[in-house]
Amino acid sequence: MKQIKNIVFDQGKVLLDFTVQKVLSPYFPAPDDFALAKTAVFDSGDWEKIDMGMLKEIDALDRWLEKLPQRLHAATVEFFEHWYQHMTPVEGMLELVQTLKKNGYRCYLLSNTSPRYYTFYRTVEVMRLLDGYIVSAVHRLYKPDAAIYQRLFDTYGLDPEECFFVDDVAENIDAGMRLGMRGFQFVDFDVAGLKKALLAEGIRL
Repeated sequence: MKQIKNIVFDQGKVLLDFTVQKVLSPYFPAPDDFALAKTAVFDSGDWEKIDMGMLKEIDALDRWLEKLPQRLHAATVEFFEHWYQHMTPVEGMLELVQTLKKNGYRCYLLSNTSPRYYTFYRTVEVMRLLDGYIVSAVHRLYKPDAAIYQRLFDTYGLDPEECFFVDDVAENIDAGMRLGMRGFQFVDFDVAGLKKALLAEGIRL
């Protein structure tokens, strides 16, 4: 078994705290309005289509405005322009990535996320530490498709057997492991559990 040299992170619910409630409720605080917006934006499948690179963000906004009442249009535009500002770093992950980098590991992002990543990533300290990133919408590839993992390996010259993958979705971890990666399903912001898993693989912390 090869020594781990690279740690690959998902973004939402791993490095950054992302939930529908967290990003939508600041713009739609009334329960009925929240439900309407959630149906239009997330339950419609539009959000996933953006992340897949199948739907441009501006076209998605037009679709949402068509579905929602006029009184919610201003809030919808505000959400569209600023939703990412409501994602907060997961407690303890910045310090973990800093330690990994200090100890010589390279850290990467492999995320099902929108092109908006390029708007905000330089403003988030943990993102600035990363050695590279594969964003699904840009490459039009989507986890758990094996092709997006291969794109990561090819882009950065990585040996999958030297990679440890951290994601909140079991299916995504399983897909990486089938390609030779080792991994850990990160749930409930269990940084302590992640550290134990890293140490068990001989990763220095």
